[in-house]
Amino acid sequence: MKTFALALSIAAGLALTIAPGRSFAQPKEVTFALIVPLSGAWARVGELSRKGAELAVEDINKGGGIKALGGAKVRLVVADAGDTPEKSKTAAQRLLSQEPDVVGGAGAYVSSFTLAVTSSIFSRTFTSRSGHFFSSAGEAALNPLAT
Repeated sequence: MKTFALALSIAAGLALTIAPGRSFAQPKEVTFALIVPLSGAWARVGELSRKGAELAVEDINKGGGIKALGGAKVRLVVADAGDTPEKSKTAAQRLLSQEPDVVGGAGAYVSSFTLAVTSSIFSRTFTSRSGHFFSSAGEAALNPLAT
């Protein structure tokens, strides 16, 4: 849980620096993604990661949200990385397509899954309403769960 809370804090900081110099209204909600195996051989570890992330989000929101963003609440979206690198890559692409406001994330637990996810998200640009989420232009990717 501490690792995910740290990742959320770092990602929130990065969210503030995505477009320096621009003036944005303070968001009421900040969306973070978690991609972990919820099916297959690593499902138990994925479930524990999901529960830890949910506890971290609950703790942040009960504590007043992200203070640097005016108390914005955190919303967590979770995707099942499945049991193969290809499924994890597909899950990441689907999640980012369905959730255009995601500003950061963590996952995918298994190194081969993580490699598939990161190579997938850096191979093209995903655009959110607030600008670019991930691109080959050099935005940071945080993955505290990778080995």
